[in-house]
Amino acid sequence: MITLTEANFPLKAQEVIEKYYLKPMNGSKKSNLKDGHIERIIHGGMHASRATLWSLVMNQLLKKLAPVYVHSALDKIASHLKTDTQTALLLILITTTCHDSARKGEGADIWEAESAANTLEILKSLGLEDAQAQLFANAVHWKDQPTVYKKELCKLGIDEQDCNAFDYIRKLVNLGDNLDLMRCIGSFDSSYIFNTLNTIERFDQEVHHNEVIALIKSMHQMIYDQHDMFFDSTVLDLDNKPIFSHPSSHTPAKKLQFEHAGNVFIAVVQDVIKYPEIQALVPDEFKNLKNTKDTIPAAPFDPFIHGTTSATLALISKTNFQLMPVLKMIDDFQTAPMVGELTKGGYSVLGFKSVQEEDIGATSYGNVLTGNYNLKKITANYTLFKPLASSTALQDFKHSIKYGLASGFSNFNLFLIYFTRARQMHQSLDQVITKTEIDTLNQQLQGTVQFYYFIQLLGTYIHPDFEAIKEALAQSSSLTKRDITDAAYSLLNMEQIVKKIMLHNIDMKDIVLNPTEENLGKVLKVLKFPKKAVIKSGFAAVDKEIELPISQFFSLKKPTLPKYEISEQYDEHHFGYFSRNVNGYCINECIEKFLSQRVGADYFVGLSKEAKKYVFALEDRIRVFNKLVHTPQEQFNLTMDQQALLKATYPIIFVSQSSNIRPYGGEYRNSVPSRLGDDIRLIATDTISHQDHLKKYLRQHQVNPVQVVLFSDLETASKDKSSLPLSINSQQLRNMLTKTKAHKHGRLFYELYEMLDDLNDKRNKYRYNNPQVYKALDRLLGEINNEMSTAFPLDKPISGSAIRAFCMRNTTLIEEQKCIFEQHRGVLGILDTILTVLASLIVLYPVVYLYQKAHNIQHTFFNTDSAIKAQNTMATLSKINAFADDFPEDEVVISCSA
Repeated sequence: MITLTEANFPLKAQEVIEKYYLKPMNGSKKSNLKDGHIERIIHGGMHASRATLWSLVMNQLLKKLAPVYVHSALDKIASHLKTDTQTALLLILITTTCHDSARKGEGADIWEAESAANTLEILKSLGLEDAQAQLFANAVHWKDQPTVYKKELCKLGIDEQDCNAFDYIRKLVNLGDNLDLMRCIGSFDSSYIFNTLNTIERFDQEVHHNEVIALIKSMHQMIYDQHDMFFDSTVLDLDNKPIFSHPSSHTPAKKLQFEHAGNVFIAVVQDVIKYPEIQALVPDEFKNLKNTKDTIPAAPFDPFIHGTTSATLALISKTNFQLMPVLKMIDDFQTAPMVGELTKGGYSVLGFKSVQEEDIGATSYGNVLTGNYNLKKITANYTLFKPLASSTALQDFKHSIKYGLASGFSNFNLFLIYFTRARQMHQSLDQVITKTEIDTLNQQLQGTVQFYYFIQLLGTYIHPDFEAIKEALAQSSSLTKRDITDAAYSLLNMEQIVKKIMLHNIDMKDIVLNPTEENLGKVLKVLKFPKKAVIKSGFAAVDKEIELPISQFFSLKKPTLPKYEISEQYDEHHFGYFSRNVNGYCINECIEKFLSQRVGADYFVGLSKEAKKYVFALEDRIRVFNKLVHTPQEQFNLTMDQQALLKATYPIIFVSQSSNIRPYGGEYRNSVPSRLGDDIRLIATDTISHQDHLKKYLRQHQVNPVQVVLFSDLETASKDKSSLPLSINSQQLRNMLTKTKAHKHGRLFYELYEMLDDLNDKRNKYRYNNPQVYKALDRLLGEINNEMSTAFPLDKPISGSAIRAFCMRNTTLIEEQKCIFEQHRGVLGILDTILTVLASLIVLYPVVYLYQKAHNIQHTFFNTDSAIKAQNTMATLSKINAFADDFPEDEVVISCSA
C-alpha cells in the first residue's frame, strides 16, 4: 500500500532533505543539522525543494497547455501502480526531491546512479514494489537521456506504445531540475526547457512560447530574491539572444531562512505569494501549507577573507588604499602588487575584455569557515609568500620577453605585472629595458596584432588550392602530399608568420576592413613556401630536404573539388589553446589540417570570431605597456617605509562582507575595487607585535576605521560569533570622520578616533576578567557614540556650538566614571589624551586655538599624582570655552561634504 498522501508529502520531503541534503557532502556526521552552516551551498535542500516546486508548477501548466497528454500519462502511471493520479503525481514530486541526494560535490553530476539508488530506497519505504520504484529511480538516473530511459522502461515490462506516457515521470524531473539551473549558470538557454516541452503532444512552441518565458522570468526573479543566484545569470531566448538577466545574488546568511526552516519545501512554496505567474499554478492544497515555528539559527561568522602579506601595504597607499583587479591597478596607478599567486592565478590567459573590464586578476577571496579556501588553507599558503628580490623581478620580466613572441604574447598579463614590478624595484627604465629592446618588442607586438587580423581572413577569403597541390605532385615524382602538409607545419608557425608580416609590412587590419582582391593578394605572400626547404617529416619529425616546383598552395578561390573530408569540428574552447600556441591547436597545425582536409573553412571562421575579441584585448594591453614605458620613474619609486614593508613581511588577512564579492569557481572574486577602511573594515594578523604595527600603519595614513585582530580571534569567532573582539566601528563614527576629514582640524578628530580605539582595546582586555571596568568602558564608548550621532548628523552641516556641546558632554561622561578608571593607569593615560583632544576641539576657532597653543594647555585630569592639576585644567577649559562664546553660535565651521 502506497503511504504517500497530500497530507504527509511535506513531511516526507523534509525527511529526504534531512537524510541527504543537510549533511556534509564528504559523508561525515553532523550532530546538529541546523547549526547555521549550510553544507551544500548549491545543491542543498533549497534546490531540491525548489526543483520539486518547479515540477509541480510545470505539471499544472501542462495540464492547461497539453491536457490530453498529461491526463493520459498520469492515468497510465496510476493504473500501473494501482493507485490514483494524484498519488502518482506526488511520487513524481518526491522523486524530484531525491534527484541530487547522493552528490559528493557541487560540480558536474557524476552521482546520478547513486541518487537513483537513494530514490529507490525512499520509494520502496513509501510502499512501492521494487519494479514500481525502479520506474522513478531510473528517471533520476537517466533524467537527461530519454532514449536510455525508454529502454529501461521496456526492461521493466512497460509496453513500447506506453513508454511516452511513462516518460512523463522523467520529463517532470528533468524540467524541475533544469529550471533551477538558473541559480548556478551564467547563461541559461531556454531551449533546455523547450527541448523537453516539444516532446509533449499538443505542446505548440510558437503558440505557448510567451507564456513559458513569462513563467521562467518569474522563476528567475524568485531565485534572485531568495539570494540563491550563484553567478550573474542571463536567460537566453531560442534565438540565443538575452531576454532578461540578474547579477549574482548569493548570500548564505539569507538562505538560512529556507535551508534551515522547519520544513524547507513549505518555506519555498510559501514564498510564491510574491510571484503571480507561479502562484497561479500552485494548487490550493499546497499554497495553504503551514510551516513549523522552528527558530532559524543565526548565521555563523563566515565573512570573506583574502590572504596576503604586509608587502601589500607597501603599495596600497599608491592606489588610494584599494585592493583591485591587477590590470586595472596597473592602468590607473602604474602600480603592481609585489606579492601574490601569479603563475596559478589565471594570468597565463590574455582574456577577451579591455583592461578596465577584465575579470582576470580580480581580488580572490575564501571564507573563514567554509569552502575550499578557508582560514586554515589561506594561513597555510597565501599569507606566507616570500619577499620579492629586485633581481627576481627583473629576471621574471626578461623571461616573459624571451618567450613572448613564441607564445603569441598570450602571457601579456603577466608581462605587464613583471614590467611594473621591475620598474618599481629599479631606479631607471634603462635598468629594466633598453630603447632598442622596446623598439623590437613593439614591432613584435604589432606583428602579433596583425597575426590575429590575418586569422580572420583564413577560411573566409583565403582557401587551400588543391589544384596546385595536384600540379606540384604531378611535376615532382619525389614529392608527396605529406611533404606539402609537413612543409606547412614546419614553415608556418606563429613566430614565422609574424616575422613575415613584419618583413612585408602588411597591414592585415586594413585588409580585414577592405578585403579587395589586390589587398588579399598581399596576404598570400605570408603563406608562400620557399622553393627549397628543410622540413620536419612524419610523426618522428625527421629533418628532410625538399624541393617544391610550386610554392603557393593557397588562393582566393573557394575550392569545390576535391570535396572536403572534414574530421575535426571547431569548438569554442579551442581558441584558448590556439592563442597560447599549444601543440595540437597552434596555427601551423591548423594550416596543415586545412591543406590535408581534416578541418574546413568553418574551423577558421570559428577561430575568427574569437580572434576579433582577442585582438581588441591585446591592443588594449599594448596601450598599457606603452603607457608604462612613458611614465616617469618618480611614479614607480618607493619610499623608505614602503621598501621596509617589502623586505620584512608578515602575514595578514583582509576581511570583508562586501556585496560586490561574487562566486567564482571554488572561490569568490571581487572585480571592482575594495577600499581599505570602507569595504574592508577588519584585518587579521598572526602576532601582537604585527597587530600593533598594522594599527600604527593605518593611523599614519589616517585610513577610515579598521579593526585589527589576530588569526586566533578569527578562528575563535568561527566557532562562537560573540567572541569576536568588540569594535567601535560604527556609522556614527564614520559620519564624524567623513565630515571633518577635509577640514584644517580634521587631524584632531582622527586623533580622537585613535584614542577611542585604544580605549576599545582596554574594553576588550577587561571584557572577561574585570566586569566592573568593562561595563564602565562599554557604557562610556556607547554614550560617546550616541553623542556623535547628535553632533554630526548625516544630513546637516556641523557648527562650532555642536562641537562644543559634543566635547563638553563627553568630558562630563568621562568625569562620571572617574572613580572606576582611577584604579587603572592604562585606561587613565588614554582618557587623559582624549580629554586633551576634546579640549582642543572645543577651541576649533582660530583665535582660541592660538590662545591654547600659546599657553601650552594640555588636559591632565587624571594625573593621579596631582589633584590640583585636574582642577586647574578644568578651570582653564572653562576660560577657553568662554572665548568660543564670542563667536556666532550658528557659524558653520565645517562643510558636510568630504
